[in-house]
Amino acid sequence: GYRFEITDVDQFRNFIANRWHEFAFDHSVLADKGNRIQFLLKKLAFKKNYCLAADLCDELQISRSQLSLDLNILKEKIEPFNVRLEVRPNYGIRITGNEINLRLCIANVLYNEKSHFDQEVEFETQWVNNEIRNHVLAVFETYHYETSEIIFDNLITHLFIALERIKIGEPILMDSNDLIELKQNEEYRISSDIVDRLQRAFNISFPEDEKGYITMHLSGKRVFDDSSSNVVSSEVDQLVQKMIDRINYIFEIDFSKDLDLRIALGLHCVPLVKRIQYQLLLKNPLLEDIKKHKQAFLIAKVATEE
Repeated sequence: GYRFEITDVDQFRNFIANRWHEFAFDHSVLADKGNRIQFLLKKLAFKKNYCLAADLCDELQISRSQLSLDLNILKEKIEPFNVRLEVRPNYGIRITGNEINLRLCIANVLYNEKSHFDQEVEFETQWVNNEIRNHVLAVFETYHYETSEIIFDNLITHLFIALERIKIGEPILMDSNDLIELKQNEEYRISSDIVDRLQRAFNISFPEDEKGYITMHLSGKRVFDDSSSNVVSSEVDQLVQKMIDRINYIFEIDFSKDLDLRIALGLHCVPLVKRIQYQLLLKNPLLEDIKKHKQAFLIAKVATEE
């Protein structure tokens, strides 16, 4: 059979960083509308300047009218994240919005919607993601920091996006008070170590705000074991009690004596409250299966109204 041999690692890394997209796609892949939408988002998300409509048409091998239709679909997908398409005559097209919103949009629209397109871009992302994964794992092992596989993969995605955005000069800018608060978290030390390793590995400088951004993700992604039950604050415990009371009121099902459930809900709500506070979205790949348990899902829906 056939395989690629990399004879110049530095040149190969430069190719992955800058020129992969010139060779990564063929017309049969981009003939699919969903794949074109993802290509457009990736193209616009990781480019600081405007993209000319004519250039996009050439790369996608589509007409101006088809590009307009595709951009309308993309617009609908990104608007829920308070991100918008900016179109300027004689300049081109770009995506604009708050940087945190932009990154959440990229993560959830581009990397959480699986398609054949993912297989085409895997070559471009696999090496970088593996490098990030290895460095994060090493830091986690040092601090005995645990998280689920789903949450871990989500974090790697956000770190990959951070790298790509920093490359084009679009770092995170955080509120100074939020950054001061985040620096008090244990996760800030973990974030600092992750950043130190990534800076050396990719020869790129992370601003201080990026450490806060990673801390923000980590503080909403921790997995707690039974020995960590003391981390449930009185505020969260009261929230859980209100959820249990509401379930009893609506469904006449009394969970008040189920201590295991109360502790489990409290431990679940600690990182959940952090994710809500920082507007972090976490896709659950088991959601459709969970919805099949109709009664439990309905009870959970009512409980979360609290």
